[in-house]
Formats: sequence, C-alpha cells, structure tokens
Amino acid sequence: MKRNAIMLALLWITASCSPPLLYSETPFDSEKWRNADTNTHARAEMLNSYLVQTDLTSKTRAEVEQTFGQPTETPRFAESDMVYLLGPEQSLDDSVGYEWLVIDLDENELVTQFEIVTD
Repeated sequence: MKRNAIMLALLWITASCSPPLLYSETPFDSEKWRNADTNTHARAEMLNSYLVQTDLTSKTRAEVEQTFGQPTETPRFAESDMVYLLGPEQSLDDSVGYEWLVIDLDENELVTQFEIVTD
C-alpha cells in the first residue's frame, strides 16, 4: 500500500510538471498544514512529502482529521466524504483553478481511495 502512495505521488509530480513541486518539497507538519495560506502551494508541497512517507489508504476518518484537521467546507465534490483545499493549481500555463485532496471512505470510516484533483 505504501508503494501505491509512492506511485501516486510520483504520477502527480510527473503529471503536474510544476516547478514549485519539483524543486521545493516541504516536510509534512500537521500544524503548518492547518495554518497554511491556501493561496500558496504550501499544502501541496507538504502533501507530496506526506504521501511518500505514509499510506493514506486504510486510515480512519479520525486519523485523517487528526493529521489534516477538519475537511474544507465546500459544495464541490459533494459525492466524496472528505475534501481538503490544497491551493492554486500548479501548472506551467496560466490556468486559474485550485487543487484539492478528495478522499472516499467505506462504511467503517476507512479511507478506500483518494486523489488530487483540480477544478
């Protein structure tokens, strides 16, 4: 499972081709995550570090909230169980959008899948 998280993180890095993510990885810090300015790439950079070290799949809702805090309140991605705003989309063009960590849980409140999406 840790391998899946690493592969997902590498795929995300490759797909985004983003200089901030490729050249600046910030170690994950739960307090800094919670207080991060969501108009920057700070959360995305920390998430990359977190996913390389930790398998998010099979974490409980409580563990996710302990790590990332309360989910972002948004009408976006209403079909998902938990959503966290990462910050502005990381792209080489001048796209205007945001990146989100979208998490699905099973009936036991365990993470079954997650993905990083843009709007």
